[in-house]
Amino acid sequence: DTWVASTANGPGGSSRSAFSVALTDDKMSSCHGPFPDDSVITYKRVFLNLGDSYDMQTGRFTAPRSGVYSLAVTMYGAVTAGKMATCTQLQVNNREVTTLLERNGQDTQDSASVVVALRLKAGDQVAVKLLKGCSVCDSNNHYNTFTGFLLYATDAQSPDRCVPSRVAFTVTLFKDVIFMCFGPFSQDSVIIYQNVVLNLGGGYSTDTGVFTVPRSGVYSIALTVFSDAGSPNRPLAVCATLKVNGEPMFRASEQNRQDQEDSATIAVALHLTAGDQVAVYLPSGCFLCEFSSHFNTFSAFLSLWPDLHGCCQHESVKQKE
Repeated sequence: DTWVASTANGPGGSSRSAFSVALTDDKMSSCHGPFPDDSVITYKRVFLNLGDSYDMQTGRFTAPRSGVYSLAVTMYGAVTAGKMATCTQLQVNNREVTTLLERNGQDTQDSASVVVALRLKAGDQVAVKLLKGCSVCDSNNHYNTFTGFLLYATDAQSPDRCVPSRVAFTVTLFKDVIFMCFGPFSQDSVIIYQNVVLNLGGGYSTDTGVFTVPRSGVYSIALTVFSDAGSPNRPLAVCATLKVNGEPMFRASEQNRQDQEDSATIAVALHLTAGDQVAVYLPSGCFLCEFSSHFNTFSAFLSLWPDLHGCCQHESVKQKE
């Protein structure tokens, strides 16, 4: 069979948009922040800037074309003394999409990651902001990264016959809450993410928390879980299990008494069949929390599929089933 990849959508260079950048290339480790106000992080080490849409001077990625994009952020911070506060926020047009937070008095270093799929319009600006009072640290080890690429174009240049191949969703745990937790429970429970950021193809259900695969292919799946114990030295149990058709596949876990807050991330690629059901479960005794921002996310998108409709992707992969 011929398989096509979603890394480009149609002939011509305008379809090819991808970037991957890191904070710095300095040999010596140094920190950026803390500052009294939120500030855009300007990543100076450019690994890839296909389409020249990432601006190294401003730290902003400007979407060259309307479509669905995959975006990923990893942050890292370290201190030699005192409390550590590492916190960043992924924003589109200065509005929050999701927040990464590692703020405690026990760890001398920590990191967090998130992967989401978002629908962007041509001209939308995407950036990572360092929140006030926080810092990120790096060297040529490249701990802090920001990556994005076009999955599916949705403008007039994209052929209608490619529409069935567009499957992507991003959801977050709660919507418009000041502080709320999910769990702990006495038995494993499906996490029902209530806030839908994107649901292209309609595969995710806010009633059940289950993503039902609408089309066979290879899917990229990512989730980030976060919790807050409420105060130092209280038990923290951040954990989740990714299941396919009820079978546990992957697990993320952070359980300790040292951290008041912590997070964990899973990012995988799976070959799924139409009708398969994918869900995130909260193991018994664990709990997830959010306050004012979106810390807990669940995302997936179709990245490879059999070329049944002759879609105009510029890359193809030959694979025998």
